[in-house]
Amino acid sequence: MRGYPDQAAERASETVKASEATGHSAALALVLAEAATVALWRGDLDVAQRYVDRSYSLAEANAMGPLMAIGRCRNSELKIRRGAVRQGVYNLKAALRSIYAARHELLTTEFNMELAFGLLELG
Repeated sequence: MRGYPDQAAERASETVKASEATGHSAALALVLAEAATVALWRGDLDVAQRYVDRSYSLAEANAMGPLMAIGRCRNSELKIRRGAVRQGVYNLKAALRSIYAARHELLTTEFNMELAFGLLELG
């Protein structure tokens, strides 16, 4: 965030590896969700998708509803960025409702910004 995207990506990758070594899948799901944020900031959509997919799978296996909603938001964000804007906007609105219902609003500003970009693109 301070102008060092390569270093941020490296630290995110190191953090994922360290979390994998602990064997705590719920903690790893959280770390992967944050690592996806770094990948998105860098515009590395393929890496972000891998992090999101792994995080969502772990969140689902551990019944982490709010983290699953974050995964749905991230997937919607990726759809918007990859050009499936209408579907991404539709999915993002639905996923945001889940996040608000769970009162897990940590990333809602970021998701609402992406929603605004998608709506702007749709006209």
